[in-house]
Amino acid sequence: VDNFDKYKELGESLFLDKIKKADDSLLQYISDDGVLEGNVIQDKWFPVVKGQFDVFISHSHKEEDLAMAYALSGWLYEKFGLKCFLDEYVWSSADGLIKKLDDLCRRPGGKGYNYRDRNMTTSQVHAMLTSAIMQEIDDCDALFFLNTPNTVDVVAETQEYTLSPWIFLEIGFSKLVKKDWKNEKRVKIINETIVCEAATQRITNEAVVQMRMKLDTSHLTELNNADFQSWQDVWIAIRDAKNYKKFTECAENNLDVLYISCSSGLSGSVNTARLVKDEILEKYP
Repeated sequence: VDNFDKYKELGESLFLDKIKKADDSLLQYISDDGVLEGNVIQDKWFPVVKGQFDVFISHSHKEEDLAMAYALSGWLYEKFGLKCFLDEYVWSSADGLIKKLDDLCRRPGGKGYNYRDRNMTTSQVHAMLTSAIMQEIDDCDALFFLNTPNTVDVVAETQEYTLSPWIFLEIGFSKLVKKDWKNEKRVKIINETIVCEAATQRITNEAVVQMRMKLDTSHLTELNNADFQSWQDVWIAIRDAKNYKKFTECAENNLDVLYISCSSGLSGSVNTARLVKDEILEKYP
């Protein structure tokens, strides 16, 4: 993408006011009967605000993938007014929360942990995060998946795998969310895959136990640079059409331009903008 650094900086700036840091101490969440209030903790660490974001970006937390996620966020916001969800800027650290709970599970004298309690609290945190991810994906209009060597391993050139349980969850859940066209209500989700053409080098730590899971991305629509350019060209054509400026002023409508562009099979062709514009105007008389 041209002006990558510009869009990366813009994407980062969009999240400066959304950084949420949960309170350090868990003692305030203990009820009178000595039980931690899980729902309150979930709302503090992984808040879900309905209607705040348009696009959920599924990505690796490796530095180069984060840079791509920021740049995509900045580009989508500048071109179409779309607001993207990036978990690391909106939510607090799940690992940090687990560590705090681990400290509460220490045995008397600080020697080791209560194994059962520690496993239970870790499971509860993962359940909280899973619930929040599902709610956020369901609430967003679209899911974009950054398909890079950091998120996907290809085995024998036929099967894709991922080492990330959270990528596995996000892509798996995206298959289950009902997809509706926006005639009278907004689309709940449409899935697109952004295939990164530049290879990124995987850095592995042999001391870490790893587990890979098969990753089915067959339900996702592959997008390349030409697709994004066509999306912008169609949007400009609609914006300039008589009486349709108000259509493009609604950020969510701009995603419909992408959906129709993908479903038309005309992406990247010379006549895409004109043909898709006519289809859009027909759907929105």
